[in-house]
Amino acid sequence: MKKLSLITMLLCLALITSCENELEEDQATENVSSSITTDKMSTKTSTAKSAWQNIFWDNFDGFNWSKWSKTNRTDYNSWRCRYLPEQVFIGSWQGDTFLVLRAEKWNSNQWKSGHVKSKQNFRPGNNEELRFKARIKFNAFDNNGWKPFHLTYGAWPAFWTVEENGWPTKGEIDIMEGYTFGQSWNDKYASNLFFGWQQGNNILNSSQSVNYYSNSVNAQGGWNDFEMRWSNQNGWNKVEIYVNNSLKKTYTNNNVSGLRLDQFSAHNIILNLNIGSNDELYLFDNTKNNVFNRTEVLVDYVSVDRRTL
Repeated sequence: MKKLSLITMLLCLALITSCENELEEDQATENVSSSITTDKMSTKTSTAKSAWQNIFWDNFDGFNWSKWSKTNRTDYNSWRCRYLPEQVFIGSWQGDTFLVLRAEKWNSNQWKSGHVKSKQNFRPGNNEELRFKARIKFNAFDNNGWKPFHLTYGAWPAFWTVEENGWPTKGEIDIMEGYTFGQSWNDKYASNLFFGWQQGNNILNSSQSVNYYSNSVNAQGGWNDFEMRWSNQNGWNKVEIYVNNSLKKTYTNNNVSGLRLDQFSAHNIILNLNIGSNDELYLFDNTKNNVFNRTEVLVDYVSVDRRTL
């Protein structure tokens, strides 16, 4: 379902490889650290805005079935990728725990990987702003140990929000989408939005609804903070994308032709690691797909905060 109308955007992606440099965080539990719910990202202050209040939090000290479901199906955009529950688990390193989405070769034509979806959905009320945050790391491993994630080919990780029923009539917001092409200088990271009045028909122009921010992402073993702020002020909706504390893109109905953020419904949160793509998308050369012995997306935490405007 997700990005069934991606052909235009993906064609653009394939064409801009050489010119990347020209484009430029259930209710909160009582033990949530105040340092997490404090707004560290914003460089603005306003007496008109209330303090952030946490409404969803998971630091993955165990898999919380009340908050997440594991997916068992092929990917909407790649029959080569099969999501299996066992590819989602809790890992640990040096006393820290995190969610792991692991991709591995399954058979001659397919890879198995991980996909989770929140059971709670979210949408800002009138004069309200929501903040979605996740801290994410990308890893790959061969027989000799760790490999830089950007040396994989065909890896397509994502952190996004959506109402899947009737897609894209209730909107989709991709906070982070990554695409790897086997070279240190050629991986891509972007945010993008989808909307349409008819099921299966995205009407947004990719030149306006897609924002590439590859140079802001550490894909060589470091953590990245991805954030989306979704606000509704007297019916005027806005989506802002932050990467590692820096504002990268603001989306409104006025600056994206055809966008109707006012029509977006409450969204679930999804984290997944797709491999390859359907041939008609022209995104990857699937004969080159390579995740070494395994490739992983690690998620340190996910949070949603709310404040009044």
